[in-house]
Amino acid sequence: MKLFFLKTIFTLALLPLGVSAASLKVDAVALKLISSDIAYGGCYATLSKKVAGVCNSTVVSFDCDGVYNKNGAGNRHYSTALLAFSLNKTVNLVVDDVNLTKQGKYCTVTRISIAQ
Repeated sequence: MKLFFLKTIFTLALLPLGVSAASLKVDAVALKLISSDIAYGGCYATLSKKVAGVCNSTVVSFDCDGVYNKNGAGNRHYSTALLAFSLNKTVNLVVDDVNLTKQGKYCTVTRISIAQ
């Protein structure tokens, strides 16, 4: 019972940090970046590695349309991916597989950073 209580407290403490069971991490190189007004949340990328889990694809959406990511986060993620693409750097992505149906059945990037 005590262990269950501690796990519950720990899980609730992580929720505001954006950590969830549906978040998947992948380190990859962006092979292709696409901007579109009609598909895949407005902008997406093809990666050098497949995203595991339910995503099971090399394509991820940045959600530039703002359906899932709010306050322009998708556009910032896409801009970061463009920078990494132009420098031929690896990106560290966190993707969410909960919103597959919102972005043309591709996982949505919720965090991106450029590896050195």
